[in-house]
Amino acid sequence: MALDPPEASSAEVKSTISPGFAVNVLGTLEADSSPTSIDFNPASDTLLLVGTGKGTIGIWDVKYGDRIFFEDCTVWSFYECCTKVQDLMQGKDYLEASVTKVLWCSNPSLPYFGVAFSQHIVHLYRYDSVDHVYRHKEIDAHDGSVNDLAFSIQKLHSLSLLLAITCGDDRKIRVWDSNNGACLYTFDGHNTPVCSICPFLKKDIPFLLSTSTDGNMKTWFYHKKGEGRNTIRPGIGDCKMAYDAADKRLFLSGIIKDEPYFVEWDEVKTCIKRSYKGLRNRCTSIVKFDSTANRILAAGDEHMVKFWDMDNVELLTSTDANGGLLEYPCICFNRMSTLLAVCAKENKIKILEIGNEKLGKQVCIKGSHSNEEWPNYWNVSQICEPYQCQILELPVLSKHKIDRLAYNHAGNFIFALASSGYNVCWIWPHGHHNSEALATTKVPPNNFHRLIRNDLKKKKRKGQSSCSCVAVTSNDRYILSTSGAAINVFDLYTSEPVGCFKKNKPMATSLAFHPRESEIVAIGMDDSSIYIYDVFARQDLAKLNSHSRRVTAVAFSSKFTLLVSGDTDAKICVWNASKWKPLECVNLEIEGERVESDTHIEFKSDGVHFFVAHNTHLGIYDVNRMACDNQVVLEVPITQATLSCDSNTIYAILADGSVRMFDASNLQTFCRINPSAYLPQNPSFSIKPVSIAASPLKPFQFALGLSDGTVKLFDP
Repeated sequence: MALDPPEASSAEVKSTISPGFAVNVLGTLEADSSPTSIDFNPASDTLLLVGTGKGTIGIWDVKYGDRIFFEDCTVWSFYECCTKVQDLMQGKDYLEASVTKVLWCSNPSLPYFGVAFSQHIVHLYRYDSVDHVYRHKEIDAHDGSVNDLAFSIQKLHSLSLLLAITCGDDRKIRVWDSNNGACLYTFDGHNTPVCSICPFLKKDIPFLLSTSTDGNMKTWFYHKKGEGRNTIRPGIGDCKMAYDAADKRLFLSGIIKDEPYFVEWDEVKTCIKRSYKGLRNRCTSIVKFDSTANRILAAGDEHMVKFWDMDNVELLTSTDANGGLLEYPCICFNRMSTLLAVCAKENKIKILEIGNEKLGKQVCIKGSHSNEEWPNYWNVSQICEPYQCQILELPVLSKHKIDRLAYNHAGNFIFALASSGYNVCWIWPHGHHNSEALATTKVPPNNFHRLIRNDLKKKKRKGQSSCSCVAVTSNDRYILSTSGAAINVFDLYTSEPVGCFKKNKPMATSLAFHPRESEIVAIGMDDSSIYIYDVFARQDLAKLNSHSRRVTAVAFSSKFTLLVSGDTDAKICVWNASKWKPLECVNLEIEGERVESDTHIEFKSDGVHFFVAHNTHLGIYDVNRMACDNQVVLEVPITQATLSCDSNTIYAILADGSVRMFDASNLQTFCRINPSAYLPQNPSFSIKPVSIAASPLKPFQFALGLSDGTVKLFDP
């Protein structure tokens, strides 16, 4: 389902107030009924979650106009719901209810979204990829309509507990453990239905703001019992309340005696700080608004979208997006503030591209499949000076070469394995300067320490490269690490070793966990074999033999039950990952004499294509056909390579010390980081990059391990 082509007059909509402000109508999505709530994915600029008046939900890729997920309003556990819900069903397969709120969890490391309905129910889903949307929990939340839904993260030691917060017509606010659906807190003190909730952290103390239809606003603290602190807000009736992207400024919209208001609220003085001008004089419904990280407010009013600077009450500009918008349309910015989704008539959603200095650059498409905007310093062909990029050097705990680097799947933990066998980790916890709780160059990690040392293999073959390898379980609980001898298992929650295995086997030279069965790991061996091992049952499940050289790569497909492996002789084998039988073996299409070299293999997120790096050969292969779609031969050997989390970029270390970025669709180099940008210029030092890992959540972030034990983080 493709986007409708832009209308002839929609090339650019300009405002007389701000001539430099431009809105380009990219296209239109068509839902099955009138959209009632929309929300962009915090980890992607083009995934839009949509709820409708008929109770259906869908996920759209707005770049291509495709709906990639759809579901009706059904009751998942009929006999576990209250009798009122059962009566509403009356033998039907679906529940007649509209969607009141759809919402992604704002933390990209917790891939959940929630749906609130006008009848009792809240549904929580887990979203792993386009092909993996799972029903997670059904919550019978309130008696009547669920009017608002929010997510909050509560820190318990080193763990993050995701809370789902709801309010309803029954005048109650409830806080749920999203993992098991248990009700942790119930706040009861409003005299009329609760229409809006807003969780917040102040000095690391979690609390809630709530508004009710009688004009009251209350503050609730989790650690205190009893009635919340009461404040009189402007107006009565429904109210929309939200903090800005920095969680510092609170905005309210509603109605006072048929007059709309849109204000910034001062929490300390409990009064209006600013009242924004430009809304219509008479109003029958509250305006829906959204904000950006660079101080822009937008609201849907009078069949238009109106914009303000947060620090200026005067209207900045407005647009009708070539007509057809609802009177008070729902709107939503994507995370980069480059796209705005607006609900329109006839069940449509218009996708607008924003072009303005205040709102940031327009979407920059890199390659044929990218949906991300590249940072400024990746937009140059060469980076030669330190000031051209942002780098954080992590605290050094080892002076030995960093053989392997790995992130956890949550993106807040970097693990390094040195040639000495030392395991080192750095952790970025949630904080005011790191609200995303992800690895970042903006702040140093708060925790870093050295784990137990691996045993080393006493003898190595002449000319053999590193035998170090690591792998993290899909649930981020355990990490495997080996330096040629036994494979150690570490508990990442406690940073303690919990066991080891394969003590007397040949050296393990590559590791990969099964994407859906976290206890199963594939282990490539120095003797050309592959073991399929159950880590928790401590037993071999299968031994695979088709290679004749050392196995340096094993990778599972996330879409098919397939395992792909590679060896130093450039041989690639495909295995059935349920019966553990060989399916096909091919040799890389390398011209001339084949040089013995480590082979790197990594699947793209589609689970169909994978890239291979071997000596100077870089190629993209289709696992269905086991054919090479594209390849390139480099003039300098490849040391290590990895794929960005959006599968659009291959980051590769070359033997000359440079880091190259390749477009993963055509294998063209678009940026090169020279050693002079990040290595000391003292000629007496011979320091080179030897290992690389890409962030699982930030497409433009990667870490380099150097030969002197240093780890450097590159971040936009």
